[in-house]
Amino acid sequence: MEENGMNRVYKVILIGDSGVGKTSLLMRLCKNEFKSSMTATLGVDSHTKTITVDEKPITIQVWDTAGQERFRSIAKSYFRRADGVLLLYDCTYENSFINVRDWMSAVVEGAGRPLPTMLCGNKFDMRETSARYGKKCVSTEQGKKLAASTKSHFIETSAKLGTNVSECLDELAKLLLKAEDDEKRELAFQLTGEHPVENTPRTCCSGGKTST
Repeated sequence: MEENGMNRVYKVILIGDSGVGKTSLLMRLCKNEFKSSMTATLGVDSHTKTITVDEKPITIQVWDTAGQERFRSIAKSYFRRADGVLLLYDCTYENSFINVRDWMSAVVEGAGRPLPTMLCGNKFDMRETSARYGKKCVSTEQGKKLAASTKSHFIETSAKLGTNVSECLDELAKLLLKAEDDEKRELAFQLTGEHPVENTPRTCCSGGKTST
């Protein structure tokens, strides 16, 4: 975490398999645009978004990473500098969901610690149609279960429709603020031997916020 004037600045890494919609979600988030055909990210691209959480301005630097195997070593080099993770899978493509645990392991290995993580099931709006055509899709319950087992938070998004796109970043920002506050309290305890009085807990999706 950094500070820019009165703003807290957090670095967030956007990861997941190639084709899950990472760049589309970022374009919807930052520019409110959607294009049905996007060029695959090569290496790492970055965008900045300022939001308001608990009446405080928060600046989020989002690093959009390439999902192709040959670029993963580049993405891993950014994990140590990241404060949080947006981890996407495609609700209509089961393999991208299966690979989520590998991505989480790569984050812990690269960062040296678990990072606050928002697990996003993207393209949920296409799930019903894809299932009718025989594709093996990922249910909401499967996403919730995985998030709970990995201590992540969960949401389903649609970059195409814009559903829950802002919400996924808002909820991650709350997790980042809480993690920073917890770290400060622990540091104060180490210095003084006394736990500071905690503020009223921030609400969050608790791993179960999904679209309907």
